[in-house]
Amino acid sequence: MHVPEPKTNSLIEKLKPSITEGRNLLSELELRRAAKEAGSIRELNQKWCVEGMISFLKGDVEEGIRLFEMSISSSPGESVSWSNYVSALHSWCQFSKAREVFRRGISNRIPVMLEFAFVWGSSWADREIMDSAYPVIEKMDIQRNFHGVHKTLFEAAMSVYSQLKNAGNTISDELSEMSSVVMHIAEEEHLPLVSTRVTHDGSGEYGFAYGVDTTDPHYLVKLDNMLFDRLIAQGIKSKNCIAFFESIAEEE
Repeated sequence: MHVPEPKTNSLIEKLKPSITEGRNLLSELELRRAAKEAGSIRELNQKWCVEGMISFLKGDVEEGIRLFEMSISSSPGESVSWSNYVSALHSWCQFSKAREVFRRGISNRIPVMLEFAFVWGSSWADREIMDSAYPVIEKMDIQRNFHGVHKTLFEAAMSVYSQLKNAGNTISDELSEMSSVVMHIAEEEHLPLVSTRVTHDGSGEYGFAYGVDTTDPHYLVKLDNMLFDRLIAQGIKSKNCIAFFESIAEEE
């Protein structure tokens, strides 16, 4: 594993707020200057990582993915590339691709990816991801180093994980199937992952809710109709589970 060059750290620090926000916060001149500086980074995996971030900010998601793939392929143990890759995918609503990358991160036992994958899996009621990540987290005792926000997120994810395990395999599998359909709609509609929750009414009925920043009831109805139609088309049905979109916007 190579120690990031000072220039790499400086550029990542400059680009990271935009990646987290999911849009370019820099001026055209600043972005052009960053691209020029990235071109002079000696370590190729670091160069490709920074250039991948810049491509996302330029709106070229496909090129960004290509560059990040080159980065993690050339140095599979480099956590900086992995974490910035999934951060960009998350912010640009590339959730299916993020799930694929998380699975690979788990297989490679990248500590930061194990943590992120477990928390991310809880956001999608994804037992498969959580079941894959948690035993390795325990074995490597990664949670011992969690503090502050990381500890809070991990504890919240553990709560969802316990809820899914207590619900049983059938319920958790059905919720996961439904959340996958929700995921594809969120990708198509460019709906950022801000808030999700697993609901339980105490009588065996479970739900997966995806929060949308809108106060338009007609748009929510449209999303729920899209979801219902696709669940029917894919033959996904359940007596005990539902999925739906809900508003998380504050009324003015």
